[in-house]
Amino acid sequence: MAFIARLTAGKFSSPPLLVVQYPSVIKNGSKFPKSGIPVCFSFTFVSLFYEIQNEMITEKQHYTENQKKMARYAKAMAHPVRIFILDFLADNIDKCCYSGDMAEELPIARSTLSEHLKELKKSGLIQGEINPPYIKYCIRKENWEEAKELFNVFYKR
Repeated sequence: MAFIARLTAGKFSSPPLLVVQYPSVIKNGSKFPKSGIPVCFSFTFVSLFYEIQNEMITEKQHYTENQKKMARYAKAMAHPVRIFILDFLADNIDKCCYSGDMAEELPIARSTLSEHLKELKKSGLIQGEINPPYIKYCIRKENWEEAKELFNVFYKR
């Protein structure tokens, strides 16, 4: 009889398995003492190493890198406030703008504006430079051009 449990410890993508095997016979001839709990266990740790997983589990890529980039850019632009921010920065493409400038134009809290800026920055469409206590933002031109090209190719079909 064996009991199998997953452990959460470890640096593996899947937690290692702990296999506990109960002994078939204990010294007095019975499997379990009066308490109903086995006296003796045999522990075996089975770890799933990264190299073994890669050999055994191969995941087929269904999406191209361009499709993934387009999805990342589209997700970042999927809110009217973010479109406003991109439009605001694109109108001032020769200079960077402070978040306070945008906060004056939008009827949202500064914390909400900050979250939208964070999402746009994470997508790579904008970049921010910290000059305490201010943060100035501008369009990241190389990614901006890449996004325009990807969407143009997509819509010209």
